[in-house]
Amino acid sequence: TAASKSANYEINIDDIKLAGIKGNYTDKVGGQSFSMDIGNSDIGNTNVLLASQKIDIGSLDLDKTFAAVSINDNGLATPVANTALANAGTVPVPTSPGWKVSLKKMNIAGTAVDFDNKAMKPVDEGMDYNHLSLKGINIRGTDIAYTATRSVADIQQLGFSEKSGFTVRTFRSKIVFDSMQTELSGFDINTGNSHIARYVSLNYKSLDDLTNSIGSLKVKADIPESIIGYRDILYFVPGLAKTAPFSKDPDGSARLAASLDGLVKDLTLNS
Repeated sequence: TAASKSANYEINIDDIKLAGIKGNYTDKVGGQSFSMDIGNSDIGNTNVLLASQKIDIGSLDLDKTFAAVSINDNGLATPVANTALANAGTVPVPTSPGWKVSLKKMNIAGTAVDFDNKAMKPVDEGMDYNHLSLKGINIRGTDIAYTATRSVADIQQLGFSEKSGFTVRTFRSKIVFDSMQTELSGFDINTGNSHIARYVSLNYKSLDDLTNSIGSLKVKADIPESIIGYRDILYFVPGLAKTAPFSKDPDGSARLAASLDGLVKDLTLNS
């Protein structure tokens, strides 16, 4: 059901259910395409305030869904990894507060996402950021909120496997991301090869520092005894495969217990 109030431009939606929905979009000029196959989705208790640009969603359930994105069919664009790095700190500062979106409860299961940058040739080893394929995506989270300047989430579970072989079995954390801080508290990640936990935060004067002034980032971390699998490192830096200790025992691991506090350029490590 839906109701509107002319003075406040308010819309209330009790429930939206979608099942067996397929859609495709193609931009031949821009060389982009998008397709989605929704198995089951349920969006419950949504409230929209148009005048104040606010959306509150009670729950989101998504199951057995597949999405695929393809870009640069004309082969003219730069690599995704390079573009993202170059633009990470150049997001325009909004001139208005913008939309505020909150989601009380989210549950995603049995979902897959493919990304294909046709401008780039696939790589043979490690994570290929231009040709990603995520399967078995499952996410459970609560108290998720987004604004133009701040995002927060309480993730109880996140898991997936990528075609390179990299897998996240479990991930949980309370996450805060804004224009001056990124914080993961109570985090715990288990890949099957690695198990890392507890607390990490980054403080910066602006988002530009994330790419243009890494040395000025303030890092604080509390990591009790954790395991870092060499195989996981090789997924992201395959060039290390020919250097020790990775060349001798690629399925080995290193144990780490440490606390970090200070600027990246002058970091204090207590182990």
